[in-house]
Amino acid sequence: MGRPGLSRRQLLGTAGGLAVAASFGFAAVEGASILHHGRYYYLFASYDACCAGVNSTYKIRAGRSTTVTGPYVDSTGTPMLEGGGDLLLASHGRYIGPGGESTFHTHGKTWLAYHYYDAEDNGTPKLGLNPLGWTKNGWPKPT
Repeated sequence: MGRPGLSRRQLLGTAGGLAVAASFGFAAVEGASILHHGRYYYLFASYDACCAGVNSTYKIRAGRSTTVTGPYVDSTGTPMLEGGGDLLLASHGRYIGPGGESTFHTHGKTWLAYHYYDAEDNGTPKLGLNPLGWTKNGWPKPT
């Protein structure tokens, strides 16, 4: 859901000199967080429309970089600033519009925390928590 009066290229935020901008057709890109794992920094972000209960289209995408300031690319090499980002988690079954994510590491595991809307409970917002695994090529995946 875009804001009236803003162009398709919107500055979404900065963190330590990292500028995050969108110039592609998603409704929104927000809630970015960065996780260092191995030799890469991973950028997780929420795409599309949040906060509409079971009508939410939120989803979580990820990219990586060898430096914290980017550029962040997906597994095909497409920069996230050009519409890239591997789909990490999207609506499935009762879990609608997962997003607003963050990651944390505890007791030897990395976790993905996010909110979603429960389609089997009248769209009630709930907390999702999944262990985060890694592919053999070093890409994150919920397990």
